[in-house]
Amino acid sequence: MFRSLLLLAAVIVIVWFVQRQRNARRQEGRQSSASDKAPGRIQDMVRCTECGIHLPEHEAVQAEGKTFCSTAHRDAWQQREQR
Repeated sequence: MFRSLLLLAAVIVIVWFVQRQRNARRQEGRQSSASDKAPGRIQDMVRCTECGIHLPEHEAVQAEGKTFCSTAHRDAWQQREQR
């Protein structure tokens, strides 16, 4: 009888220890993934003159004081304005 109780206590301690380790690893994973997703520098957004889409300023194409999302939209706007 005593041997069975001792074995049961050992199993309970092992299960408790394993769960504690899993929770600690899970918590570390949540913290690291949250910091990986943390935004870097805030970027200014600009609007394409041709289609109206908003995009980061550093990705935009500039021409004649206007902002475009691509060279194709810049060219289309320039052709339309020349008419």
